[in-house]
Amino acid sequence: MQKKIILFFLLVGMVSGCWSMAPATMAVKLDDSAFDRGAPIELTGDSATNSPDSYVVDAGDPSRKLWYLRTNLWSVQTTEGSVLINYNGKGKLIIEGKLANIVGEFGGYPSVIYGRSPWSKALAGDQSVSFPAPIARMKKLSAFVDYLLEFRQIGGNIAYDLWLTDSQFPDDPSGGVEVMVWLWKNKTWPAGSYRTESLQKVRINNVAANNSFNVYVSEKNPARAWDVVTFIIDDPSAVRSGAVELDLLDFIKTALPLVKRNDALYLQGVEFGIEFTNKDQDFDLAIDRLKIEQR
Repeated sequence: MQKKIILFFLLVGMVSGCWSMAPATMAVKLDDSAFDRGAPIELTGDSATNSPDSYVVDAGDPSRKLWYLRTNLWSVQTTEGSVLINYNGKGKLIIEGKLANIVGEFGGYPSVIYGRSPWSKALAGDQSVSFPAPIARMKKLSAFVDYLLEFRQIGGNIAYDLWLTDSQFPDDPSGGVEVMVWLWKNKTWPAGSYRTESLQKVRINNVAANNSFNVYVSEKNPARAWDVVTFIIDDPSAVRSGAVELDLLDFIKTALPLVKRNDALYLQGVEFGIEFTNKDQDFDLAIDRLKIEQR
């Protein structure tokens, strides 16, 4: 009789769909787009050889990697001063640069990364998109950012940096495509030459419009093993500070034919930060929100 009762409950559980051989627990995805769930962290770098990276981890569960921060002074040999990245866990991510007498061909690109960087191979993220992701399967990749830039002296740009690669987990971006979207610039120009104008739908401070971007292309060469396509928003629409929403996939799809590539590539992740030159710098970029969504 006891065996029949046990068998009965087993059958009922299987039919109802409530029976499980595994514990009924599921990881809850947290959204740190407002920079308020992670443990505070601060990084300081002053050269390519002293340019630390680090994860931002969830304050309640260090196994959750929310973002990856890179000071990324990739071209700075020496300088007087440093770059600082501060994630305070209270709604603010600050990138501060105070540098003088920079020795180096260029400067750097301190940034926050959602997903993976082909350079560091670190993988982080807690929002609705998992990276690296095949571009061919994407329908929309919405990015919303709200930031404030203050500066006394600057040569650089505020930009997204997107790395497209042939394999899902490459050791570096060789053979791939780098797509940059500049939302603002001062005293700097992209690699390559002007190719075309592109109209893209952008919402700036809650006003939607078709904005003009100048597109520059630099094909891979002996000194650089990947193509670069840079979109620069037209000056009247440049956003030194404000809230900007756009579809990064539209920029990727516009870029690929310009370097004779198709969508059989992987997007490693989404980087956002401030790229600066080898001139003296004194700036503060405060980011209040960065939201990445795939629909």
